[in-house]
Amino acid sequence: SARLHHGAAIIGGAFWELRKRMMNKYGDAGHEKAAALFFSHLKEADSYLASYKIVQRLADDDNNTTTRHSDWCLINHAFSVKGLTKEDPCTDDFVTSSAGADSKIFAALGESANINVTPLTISVGLDQAHTVKICEGRESCSNPSAVQVQSAAGEFKIFAPATVKADDGLLYNAEVFDGAGRSVGRRIIKFSKK
Repeated sequence: SARLHHGAAIIGGAFWELRKRMMNKYGDAGHEKAAALFFSHLKEADSYLASYKIVQRLADDDNNTTTRHSDWCLINHAFSVKGLTKEDPCTDDFVTSSAGADSKIFAALGESANINVTPLTISVGLDQAHTVKICEGRESCSNPSAVQVQSAAGEFKIFAPATVKADDGLLYNAEVFDGAGRSVGRRIIKFSKK
């Protein structure tokens, strides 16, 4: 029937958008992640209108559906394109991993007149945070950009932006140090084309 076809076109479009966004974030592994969510959700969905909530629950990575998981915004954006949820203008798309203390480390991209570089600002909710060192790659490097606290609001400290190359798929790590130079947390950031 026409109604069934209409629903299939909407959900197919939403999952195609999800696949594209996941491949931007995870590379080839994104295809597998999107496919796994699609096939798992089919076991539960009795209507395409339920798909968004089912996929968000399936993607949950801490067994707590009241907190947002690491792909929450990405899934929200993919399904909002097809009108299956209201768009939330959040940005987990750039962050690929966090664990433990790292969950209090956030990254934000700024605007730059130079299309080859972008300011990357780190905010940290760790009391002992004193300096952030940012460098290209997944691991600590010998020549990082070190940035100091620019402002503090409540428990959060905002560090002065570091200017980095913003190539699609490029990985950065932001490592947070206390006043004695000990590492207190780290976050991996990946640039993805929107």
